[in-house]
Amino acid sequence: MELTVTASGQFSSSHLVPGHPKCGQLHGHRWGVSVTIGGGIDPAYGYMPKAAELADEVAQFCSELDYEDLSLMMPASPPTPEGLAYALHERLAMAHTILEVSVTMDDKLAATLR
Repeated sequence: MELTVTASGQFSSSHLVPGHPKCGQLHGHRWGVSVTIGGGIDPAYGYMPKAAELADEVAQFCSELDYEDLSLMMPASPPTPEGLAYALHERLAMAHTILEVSVTMDDKLAATLR
């Protein structure tokens, strides 16, 4: 049997997007992330073994970025919802079969990577 599990988290961080009309100055947002993975149920226990691991990893990602400047914390990725989605996907892809990564910014703007 195949199923999906989604882990979510939130954090507050600042960013600066050079040349952007609204985000060209350092300012903050409330960010939300969710990661959906696929897998099978372990019949001995009745759950997906990687689900708890995923929840811990998403919580750790959010904890590392909480109250930080994304422009400094993620120098290899743009400090945007799209950049965060790619960074989170890359961080987790070796350990999980990722089906979707979603990032929201102030519940107004969202980016989804499938």
